Amino acid sequence: AAIGQSEEKNQDGQKGKTKKYKLFLMRKGESSFVESTVSSGKKNITEAALSIDSYNKKVVVAGFYNDNDSYTGTGIIFASQALTNHSEIEIKTVIIDDNARVKMIGERNSGSNTGLFGYPIRKLILRSDGGAVVVAEAAYYSEYSYYDYFTQSFTRRTEYHYDNVIILSIHSNGTIDWSGVLRKSQETMDDGGFLSSFCSVLQSDRIEMVYNNEIGRNNEVHLYTINNKGISDQKVLTRSGQHIVIIPHSGKQVDENTLIAVAIQKKKLVLVKFEL
Repeated sequence: AAIGQSEEKNQDGQKGKTKKYKLFLMRKGESSFVESTVSSGKKNITEAALSIDSYNKKVVVAGFYNDNDSYTGTGIIFASQALTNHSEIEIKTVIIDDNARVKMIGERNSGSNTGLFGYPIRKLILRSDGGAVVVAEAAYYSEYSYYDYFTQSFTRRTEYHYDNVIILSIHSNGTIDWSGVLRKSQETMDDGGFLSSFCSVLQSDRIEMVYNNEIGRNNEVHLYTINNKGISDQKVLTRSGQHIVIIPHSGKQVDENTLIAVAIQKKKLVLVKFEL
């Protein structure tokens, strides 16, 4: 199974094109893909992720959508299609009202196009009851240039931003069971953001996220935990005096409670092990 984007001409005489996500599914024993559009009415999906639910024998797609000319993201779309029969794709949507959206993304981004539109989905974790947990992170970059009179040349800079992480647990019927927010603000310059974001550990009853709270001399490595009831907690794993900055994308869960990651300590590359 795979998902992809396509552009289609607007049908209402409006100029421009609309992007749509499509699910391509090839079942066992068949030689061609079944193509299904993942959408509902005029809702445009802004972000989506796919996972295979081997327990319930179906493919699951979850993502955010906006309505008409909204650019802040107004809800969640939850779609599934059986792997063992030729039933049609099932699509459910749930509206995220303004109060809930502001609570998730924060006041700073509530009126801008950062919103849910700017939250790429990092993980789609399946629940045993047919639902799913969506983990999405505010991630974007901005570019600017200026003239340096000393070097008599233009300089181009790129700022990388990795901010809040939202966790949404969705019932199989499409409704939201619980939600949580890891609030952080990581900003770096001209480095690709390789010290930003987070690495995660998945346990039977909770999700744990390890991240740098302040990328620099006074950095501490923090742990954010949210359980299967939506109750969250935070604690410090390393203090600033230890001078440890992890490289989150290198993180690897090696057993139920252990995370290993590459880190920088006083300009040296080291391996760190966290027993969570």
